[in-house]
Amino acid sequence: MDPDKLAERDRARRQRQLRRAKWQAIGLLLGVVVLLAWAISSYFVRPKKVPPPKEKPAAPVMEETAAGSADKPAAGTAPATDAKPPVAAAAPEKPAAPVPPTAASTPTTAAPEKPGPSNTLKGPDVLKRFTDKPKVAVSEVLGAIGVKDSAKMMRELPKVQEARRVLDLLSKVSYVAGKLEYVIEKPGIELRMKDYYETRGLKEPAAGDQVADVELQLAGERYLDVVYANGAQPSGTIRASFVRDERGMVRLDWESFVGYSAMGMREFRDKKPDVPAIMRVYASVDDYYNYEFSDPKKFLSVRLRNPDGSEAVNGFCEQGGRVASAITARLATSSGESAPKGEAGAAKRVWAPVVVKVRFPSNPQSDHCVELMELMHGQWLAPAGLVE
Repeated sequence: MDPDKLAERDRARRQRQLRRAKWQAIGLLLGVVVLLAWAISSYFVRPKKVPPPKEKPAAPVMEETAAGSADKPAAGTAPATDAKPPVAAAAPEKPAAPVPPTAASTPTTAAPEKPGPSNTLKGPDVLKRFTDKPKVAVSEVLGAIGVKDSAKMMRELPKVQEARRVLDLLSKVSYVAGKLEYVIEKPGIELRMKDYYETRGLKEPAAGDQVADVELQLAGERYLDVVYANGAQPSGTIRASFVRDERGMVRLDWESFVGYSAMGMREFRDKKPDVPAIMRVYASVDDYYNYEFSDPKKFLSVRLRNPDGSEAVNGFCEQGGRVASAITARLATSSGESAPKGEAGAAKRVWAPVVVKVRFPSNPQSDHCVELMELMHGQWLAPAGLVE
């Protein structure tokens, strides 16, 4: 199958996977937040238990004498109407035997009730229910959507000596399978490297003396971004970004280091596609206007060069528009460099490595005047799936 179609299909699949993973991560995070809110509310707003109604204890039966019992009617019995009055000169009688208590009159002590099953869980019980089973760590969910307190953000930043060693080892290996050991693992990385090294016959840029290094944070990852001298680049430097993986190995972001694009500049000029292509290029404001874009009052001209400087086109966008403003602002943050030999334009240029979306107009009149549709990213190190 055509490598371009394979790369395009692989890129589309990764974009779908990235969108699906983001939605899943957001859904999981929202679920965790809702469950925690419910647990906290259950803990602080517990329903009050209504105590069961207390039964009134039956009055104890007191011991009475025969005379007393004859004077007073039995409890719950109507008084007899034909009762004879007591005899005054009666002989003293023995005290009557105590009346044995009945089941109805005997006071009983109720056995303590056992608490029945309740559907209301207290706060600690709710939390225990969710902590008993292993769950996805919240830090991993946050890392998946770019929040800083992920496990990846806690890894040790690579050292500049380790980064240099990775570049040296990468340059000494001549086959793709060996180079894979030193680059960040991504879906389709092997196909892209074969396209770059074997199909296009290109080599990674040479890294000279170190110029600077800085820590970068992107999409939940910590990168060591190192700037090396390279006279073949328009800016005179080349950037390389490194991470430390879960096994502690230092790996290079290969695509941003070599400036990889799914469609190279030469192929882009030959095919003249009118569908957008996303490319890593060096950008610089230019004074060239021609063909469909001959009005400098209407268009901003931007010189776009491929990473090794062998091919270039001019991208045109609306003067004063959103894309022109973004390009101008990005170039304002770059330092001026002398124009390469044979390059038309001013003696001093400002070049910036950027990711752009470009396409040829319908029925193009040239192979080098294109529409600059979007500034996708202000550097070659970009979120996964943007360029690949």
